[in-house]
Amino acid sequence: MKKNVILVIDDDQNLNKTLFDILNAKGYETFVAGDGTEGLAFLQKTPVDLVLTDLGLPDMSGIDILSKVKGFYPATQVIILTGSATVASAVEATNFGAFSYLLKPYDLDQLLLQIQRALEKQSAEKELSISRQMLVDVTQGIKENILLIGNDHRILWANRAAVVHTGLKMEEIVGQCCFTVTHHRQSPCEPPDQPCPLNELLTKGESKIAQHVHIGKDGNKQVVEVIIYPVKDSDGETTGLVHISRDITERARLEQEIADKVTELKASLARVKQLEGILSICMYCKKIRDEGDQWRQMEEYISQHSEADFSHGLCPECFQQQMSEFKATQGK
Repeated sequence: MKKNVILVIDDDQNLNKTLFDILNAKGYETFVAGDGTEGLAFLQKTPVDLVLTDLGLPDMSGIDILSKVKGFYPATQVIILTGSATVASAVEATNFGAFSYLLKPYDLDQLLLQIQRALEKQSAEKELSISRQMLVDVTQGIKENILLIGNDHRILWANRAAVVHTGLKMEEIVGQCCFTVTHHRQSPCEPPDQPCPLNELLTKGESKIAQHVHIGKDGNKQVVEVIIYPVKDSDGETTGLVHISRDITERARLEQEIADKVTELKASLARVKQLEGILSICMYCKKIRDEGDQWRQMEEYISQHSEADFSHGLCPECFQQQMSEFKATQGK
């Protein structure tokens, strides 16, 4: 396992040697510097996990060391040691990010405890930073548009796809309300056309899916499918929302085309006339009785109740019969 690296900066050489021996014996890789200049020069060449610095160094104050360490190496923890503490110096050290502030002569067990806690904090912050970066790397590679939104509708973060989707820069998105960025509105979306899934989730506590029309920077419109997930704290309270949207413009266009075709087909079918039920036909003249109790010629009735057209001719049997009758007439 890699050892934690500690740098001790103090002009008291006896103290430096004592801390060097004790900390090395405790398993830490320890280095010492006699003043601030030497300590900062060492830090430029060697990264460390923790700095123990005296407040009153001959060339600069421990606050100066703290300020420079936090400015260039923010992950490094700093513990201030002093023999002449004041409330003002303690407050200043805290404001600059010191982990703790100990009075000389200090209790060794207390110092070791503070060192352990400072290194635990440094390790936890490093792991958190790695996790956050991993999360960013994952979300940046996703094609869907992802927004992290506060309960007040303001955007806290956006992935690369969402930035491209809006046509804006990250700094133009963060801090703005989601409905301003995606809909060019001054207030949240409203039903029935585009109900706000954020408001529904906050009021009902359920993830929601909705179909919206997003408007880009140049006014171009995209049909998107939006799904909202809650971000909850350890108490189960919703502290924010993850807003994921994906472009379904082409799918929506095809669905509309299909719907239009179905409507057209239904209209065509409605115009088709069908003959149903029992037809009353005169045995002699072959007329058909209609719904109004009127007798109609067969051609007339069928034309009114179907899309059929008529052409007239003779079947073979009738043709033979007509020819026979015609010849008989000519013979007379």
